[in-house]
Amino acid sequence: MSKKQPDEKEFYENMHPQKIKGKGGKETEEPDAAPKKKKKKKKKKLLIFLLILLLLAGGTLGVYYFTSLLDPVLNPVLGSFFGKTSGAEITVEQKQAQLDQQQQQLDQTKADLDKRASDLDQREETLTQQEQQLQQEIDANMSFKDYQGTLSDEELTSLKKISSIYSKMDPAAAAKVLVSMTDQNRAAIILYQMSPTAAAAIMGAMTVNQAQALTAIMTR
Repeated sequence: MSKKQPDEKEFYENMHPQKIKGKGGKETEEPDAAPKKKKKKKKKKLLIFLLILLLLAGGTLGVYYFTSLLDPVLNPVLGSFFGKTSGAEITVEQKQAQLDQQQQQLDQTKADLDKRASDLDQREETLTQQEQQLQQEIDANMSFKDYQGTLSDEELTSLKKISSIYSKMDPAAAAKVLVSMTDQNRAAIILYQMSPTAAAAIMGAMTVNQAQALTAIMTR
């Protein structure tokens, strides 16, 4: 076997540590072989530790992802269990508060509109009363003949029928109905269209003032 060169010999010795005899005649590697094995063990432990960290990190991210998906379902349950209010419940409460506020505004608006409608009804009633009063004043200053001219043919026909009925009634009962009529001009027309005998009997059942008032209308 040829003699190894110095460089080859050094490489060979590094790759094949020489064994030395220890106590009891057992061969052992040179002292520098033990630290190399320890380094390899440390590297393995470090790799295992890094793998565990990666697994834990991945598991944590997975749990967070699925928990975020189940948040709307879990929050009410967990909130009721732990006595805490979840974000979803707060949002619902805020929306409910907004709806309540809008409902209050609508109720207030409705109340304002109802009040305005009531005011308009009162004004309309007042105007109607004023119109009726004005018409009565106009009718009072109008001649009896002119007043009859303001009535339609249907109204005059209806008053003639009523006059015929009242003329056949008890004079006191007919008198009571006539003097209670709101429009005394129509009462005068009913009385005017009766026969003189029937009209005299009914007017005789009236008070003096009532008979005088109807007479004044018919002679106006």
